Formats: sequence, C-alpha cells, structure tokens
Amino acid sequence: MGTKNIASFVFARRIAPYFEKKAYVPLQKILKKQKNGDILVETSVSNYREIIPSVLSWLEHITLVEPEDFKALIKDILRQAIQRI
Repeated sequence: MGTKNIASFVFARRIAPYFEKKAYVPLQKILKKQKNGDILVETSVSNYREIIPSVLSWLEHITLVEPEDFKALIKDILRQAIQRI
C-alpha cells in the first residue's frame, strides 16, 4: 500500500451540512465541529491531485489548513489560471 498524504480544511458553516451528510473527499473524517458551525475535516489520499477538483469547486467556502505543500500547489494552480484570464 502506498504512502498516504493527509490534508485538512475548515469548511464554512454554510456548506458544513453537505460534508456532514456525505463524504466529498476521499476518506473524509470530521475532526471537530466549531462553535460557529464550521467543521474541521481531514482527508487521506495517495496523491493530492485526487482532491484538487473538490477543493477548487468549494474554494470559496473552505480554508486550507495543512500541509503547506498542498496549499502551495493550489496557489500555483490559481496563479496559472489567473494568468490565462
């Protein structure tokens, strides 16, 4: 079995119910529901590219917590997209 990469996010309370009812990212685990309704979610993937489509589709409502290399990858994808506009 290959190495797993862990990524964590905070999903805003506005979309938290979707993630509480269904796993939108592989091996999704809700770590904590915050007082304001946001949820802290962790996922485990073989390659971060597995979750890029989900992250980009919900980007307006999530905060990438860790790891830094995944955050850098998302920033690079966004920079490249902005340059093409």
